[in-house]
Amino acid sequence: VSTNLSHTFFDAGEGRHSHNAARANLEGAMFDFDTRQAQVVFWVKQGYYFLLKASELTQVQIESLELSQRRLDEARARLQVGAGTRVDVLRLQVAAENTQAALINSQQQERLAIAQLNYLLGRDVLSPLEVEPMSEQDLRVDSPRPLPALVDQVQARNPDLQRLQTSVQAAEFAAKSSRAAYAPRVSGNLSYSRSNEVFDRVYGDLSQEYRLNAGLSVSYNVFDGGIRSANVQRSKSSLNTARLTLEARGRDVALAVETTWLELDRLRRILGIAEHTVELATEDLHLAEERYRVGKGTLLEALDAQVSFTEARSSLVRTRYDLAVADADLQRLLGVTGSTHAL
Repeated sequence: VSTNLSHTFFDAGEGRHSHNAARANLEGAMFDFDTRQAQVVFWVKQGYYFLLKASELTQVQIESLELSQRRLDEARARLQVGAGTRVDVLRLQVAAENTQAALINSQQQERLAIAQLNYLLGRDVLSPLEVEPMSEQDLRVDSPRPLPALVDQVQARNPDLQRLQTSVQAAEFAAKSSRAAYAPRVSGNLSYSRSNEVFDRVYGDLSQEYRLNAGLSVSYNVFDGGIRSANVQRSKSSLNTARLTLEARGRDVALAVETTWLELDRLRRILGIAEHTVELATEDLHLAEERYRVGKGTLLEALDAQVSFTEARSSLVRTRYDLAVADADLQRLLGVTGSTHAL
């Protein structure tokens, strides 16, 4: 019967550095998970906003088609009583058909948006899906922080950059561990053993018939065929690569932040213009309809006003949801993993 205990007292920090490198890699894996989670959240938000945008654009085309159809019916009624012309009927019919074509395109985009969101949610792409709409107040996006401060904030919180920082730390510890292989090793051991031809004496009084040995050893690898040198060079190369990757990714993130910030600023400005344009287009449409009704305006003026009104509303819808998507992209860069609006 024997028991042996051995321990390395000194290895120039090789084991400690290896342990620290493993911990850094574990932290990096957690940051990588956060990065992927933030990306998935952004994809779902984007799909959600795309579906709402497609749904509202479809509703705009439906209302435009109803208006065109109502005008067409009125023109046909006037033609029957001799108060209208066939040219007006044909023009309104063409306008209604063009609106019908635009509606078909919008409905197709809505169906594709449903399929895309179903795919992101892990559902059958053909399954029906209803989403809760968002009010104009919910879609309001606050002004972002000044660009330099925002870049600093993102670079401090971006999980992908944090992952690469832990990769650099792990590479540094790995380099230290590889250099520690050149140092000698100091180890100690303690052993307790019992041996006797008589079985009962082996498992009898533990204070008799035993041997206790203790030892201290120093070892050094004189020749290893260049393995240690190759490991050191490999670790240095990995460290340089990790540092360069972190530096390049930092520039990428800074560029992405600036691009998103500029997009947010552009869309916020365009949103105000689009809201005023819709107000003006609404008034122009009412005025053109009234002028045409009393015979002081032409049908072409009324049709142009309707087209301008539809385009203004569509532009406003697109701008609102594009702004929401840009804000969601900024949240992704910040590593935010909050849930989307209720589905």
